[in-house]
Amino acid sequence: MQTNTGSWFFLPLNLITLLFLVFLSVIISVNSAYSAQLTVAWDPNNDEMTAGYKIYYGTESKTYDASIDVGNATQYLIADLKPGTIYYFAAKAYDANGTESNFSEELAVNTLSEPSVTPTPDPMLDSDHDGITDVDETTIYGTDPQNPDTDGDGLTDGQELQLWGSNWQGDDDEDGVINLLDADSTPQKPNIKRRVNMGPIYSLLLE
Repeated sequence: MQTNTGSWFFLPLNLITLLFLVFLSVIISVNSAYSAQLTVAWDPNNDEMTAGYKIYYGTESKTYDASIDVGNATQYLIADLKPGTIYYFAAKAYDANGTESNFSEELAVNTLSEPSVTPTPDPMLDSDHDGITDVDETTIYGTDPQNPDTDGDGLTDGQELQLWGSNWQGDDDEDGVINLLDADSTPQKPNIKRRVNMGPIYSLLLE
């Protein structure tokens, strides 16, 4: 430490060294707003006149628009920082009269960027209107949720699923492609039995 006759309090720059602990993280609050936080730590100044420390920081080098008096602590958590932004930090020691030392060496840290958010799919969405939800097409059947006729056989995926029933996973023609996705293995539509009114014929036989 160096002092002059006017009791000014000066510390050489190398007596205070900021150390950045690897605690960079992104905090997700309830309202889905993002902010970054980090912990800074520094070697204590062994001079008996040291009463505490101040942390200075900002987004421009050597220009600090924020400061925090941390007392005699030697590490501090700084929150509410903008994600994906370079911050510059420096520290000062001060004595009992509040006289501050020179700045420590400046350090720069780039905070983490906001994480990408994957929207939750609508479980009832049927984009191609084939009667099968997008979720079921991608997770169960392997059909294309953007194409109502995945195998191009003229029947919608939903129609084929109904016609195949529980055999949709089978391979009737043994070509290695399941029935539902195989254009060469098209289910036959069930025969429709028509009722014929036999009343007039029965009447003729009785005459």
